[in-house]
Amino acid sequence: MKQHYTTVVGLDVHKATIVAAVLPPEMDRTTRMFTVENEPKAVERMVQSLTSKGPVEFVYEAGPCGYQTHRQIAQLGHKCVLIAPGLIPKRPTDHVKTDRRDAENLARLYRAGQLTEIRIPTREEEAARDLVRAREDGLADRLRARHRLSKFLLRQGRVYRETKSWAIAHRVWLKTQKFEWASLQQTFEGYIQTLDDAEARLRTCLRHAAGSNQP
Repeated sequence: MKQHYTTVVGLDVHKATIVAAVLPPEMDRTTRMFTVENEPKAVERMVQSLTSKGPVEFVYEAGPCGYQTHRQIAQLGHKCVLIAPGLIPKRPTDHVKTDRRDAENLARLYRAGQLTEIRIPTREEEAARDLVRAREDGLADRLRARHRLSKFLLRQGRVYRETKSWAIAHRVWLKTQKFEWASLQQTFEGYIQTLDDAEARLRTCLRHAAGSNQP
């Protein structure tokens, strides 16, 4: 259990705003709730205001906004912890989620020692993760582009049966495909361009990944 002489501030962090719930020392319920813009100057003003009268610990749930809020608060010299969303205790009656309720719940559960803190990756580790995500997205985009092109050709009765699909011979065959109707030709060329773009992005990701692995 966290010591009761420290104020705990639960944060519900979103792209545009941050909702803060303030749980003062020796209190079981939050006494103040407010919303600020999620931008560095507003966050700095909030932190300076809340910490001007004593120590404060900030807590929020890990999510799509990443670690910027955590890093900024830590750089300002104050403790901030991130919580694993899947390990936050839920009561059977907690059916309605609101930003204010989530912020308050985080503050109370953190004060009670019922939350699991996660390790914050370094910026280098986070960059490596994003590169892996980009590669996975590139593979998925290429697969979707191939499926769409194949289904279009199948609807037109164009089926490649010679060798392995997407090998060099298949590519040559694709270049020979012509359609009588301009609308079909434009559609075909659009699918080809989408596939070419997806493959170009994937090659870029793979090249960067190979470069990042060099000693």
